[in-house]
Amino acid sequence: MKETVVYGVGNDLFSCLAQLLKLYHAPVPLDDLIKGLPLDPASKKVEILTGGGLIDNFSRAAARAGFSSQIAAKKLVNLSSLVLPAILVFKDGSGCIIDHIDKKNCQAGLIFPEVGDGIIEKTFAEVEEQYSGFVFL
Repeated sequence: MKETVVYGVGNDLFSCLAQLLKLYHAPVPLDDLIKGLPLDPASKKVEILTGGGLIDNFSRAAARAGFSSQIAAKKLVNLSSLVLPAILVFKDGSGCIIDHIDKKNCQAGLIFPEVGDGIIEKTFAEVEEQYSGFVFL
């Protein structure tokens, strides 16, 4: 099987999108999601979160699969379970899927595509160390 290598910030986010589509029983191969997108190897995380670039590419990739997306600035504790699962953007430009939150116990169930589709429970404090404050809904 051929493996796609996408350079630059955001590769994990597209992998998260592909994994999220599997959760919705609408799998689309990563290659098909990113094929033809103007991916910029020189993208920096600060630029991608201020508009254009990765945000536009992510929305275009989601649209290819029949989904819509938007990026929002949200505190972890303010995320509604009604919008989950969603994709958290980390400070280093990577990300993960947030499957559920337990506000009473301050925990979140996360899926990291690079380690499979199992849910890993983390405390809000652990997540907030890496969370940029931006989430793809």
